[in-house]
Amino acid sequence: MREGFHFAKKHGQESAYVDAVFKAYWEDEKDISQIEVLAEIADSLHLDKEIFTRILKDRTFEQVHKDSLVHAYEDAHVTKVPTLKIGIRILQRFASKETVEKALLHEHSAKLEDREK
Repeated sequence: MREGFHFAKKHGQESAYVDAVFKAYWEDEKDISQIEVLAEIADSLHLDKEIFTRILKDRTFEQVHKDSLVHAYEDAHVTKVPTLKIGIRILQRFASKETVEKALLHEHSAKLEDREK
């Protein structure tokens, strides 16, 4: 899934790809570790199935994926999943609705103050 994401992103379909992979796994109980399953998902998004299959087999986006992991760990300091970054606040693990709302309101207020300056 990870390297397929980068292919989908290159074609502006990253959100749709992630949604389709999660649906395939959680709702349709498909084995998303299988290239054929992922290729069908890519095809359903009008991505070239043959090219998609080839890039997964050839590991075309392996380094891109590794680089994104380095960025997540070292630059963005993501150490737990899920992690939400809202402005300067980083919420890790499952934050309550109230915590997320508070962070969003704080960020919104900070942006309003910046505009007024």
